[in-house]
Amino acid sequence: MTTAVAALTAGYIALAVLLLSLNLTSLWRWWIKAGAIIATTIFFGVTFQALGGLTGWPTTQRLPDRFAMVWSTVVEPDKKTNNPGGVYVWAQELDANNVPSTKPPATNQVPYSLNSRGIERDLFPWCTNHDLPLMAYSPLGGENSPLITDRTLARIGAAHGCSAAAVALAWAVRSGNVIAIPEAGSPAHIKENVVALSLTLTTQELQTLDTAFPGSSGPD
Repeated sequence: MTTAVAALTAGYIALAVLLLSLNLTSLWRWWIKAGAIIATTIFFGVTFQALGGLTGWPTTQRLPDRFAMVWSTVVEPDKKTNNPGGVYVWAQELDANNVPSTKPPATNQVPYSLNSRGIERDLFPWCTNHDLPLMAYSPLGGENSPLITDRTLARIGAAHGCSAAAVALAWAVRSGNVIAIPEAGSPAHIKENVVALSLTLTTQELQTLDTAFPGSSGPD
């Protein structure tokens, strides 16, 4: 519906410009010009009001084998207006991997941190194989997370001259396929976020963190 409104608006503008240019350059009589303006104005109003009724059209076309329900509405039958009613469905076709077959998503936003690594079992590899970046929210583990006071993170941070939080963020984005969106409620938080972008953890440090935070716990 948004695309239809945008297209209709563009058509209105084009028609208005055409009418204005004709009125300014033509030798039509004034009453012809006035009539054209009135008719065009009425046309604008009627078509725009009618757009709200374009919920959908009855069709015999079957739904795709795989689809996601984007939106639906039920119109009750109305004997007064002789409206038989109907169910209108906006469905998006999916491919074999349950991904929209039209335009692929730009990213997948999921919780991901050292103490929430569930996506590493399947979602993370799948996104990597399909060149789909992950957006990690709560990369520090969420509210009251023990990560920012963890001794292992603090020890690694001391070796790099940064905080435990910066180390946790650097770990989250280590693959280059993850976009972390940590909180930045203070200048100190912003500084930690910037430090994390330039922090490269060594292989030994990554192994140490894997030992301290093993497994694939947490939600996918």
